[in-house]
Amino acid sequence: MSEFRRLLTDGNLGVGTDAAWAVGKERLLRRLKQTSPDIQAQLKLVLAEELAIAESQSLAADAQALLQRAVYAALTPEDWDDIASAAAKAVQLHVAEHLNLPKSA
Repeated sequence: MSEFRRLLTDGNLGVGTDAAWAVGKERLLRRLKQTSPDIQAQLKLVLAEELAIAESQSLAADAQALLQRAVYAALTPEDWDDIASAAAKAVQLHVAEHLNLPKSA
């Protein structure tokens, strides 16, 4: 899962990253329960490599590419919309709090 978070972080979501991560993790876990055996096998390979390295290290480039393909195959366009919406809402709240704007309905 740390590589999925890294993928979101690379998207430069700023203060929206944590919200995107929370929604994305939930959606990804739900989709992985329903994914094809081929995608499950690919993810098991990536997970095995991720567990074998220190948390401060990154996966090898081929494992990262495999993970990205599996994530893109598992998540639907609606999932990505929800992830983006969560990030956008977090940014909106951050701006409102930073500028002391009145809360909207």
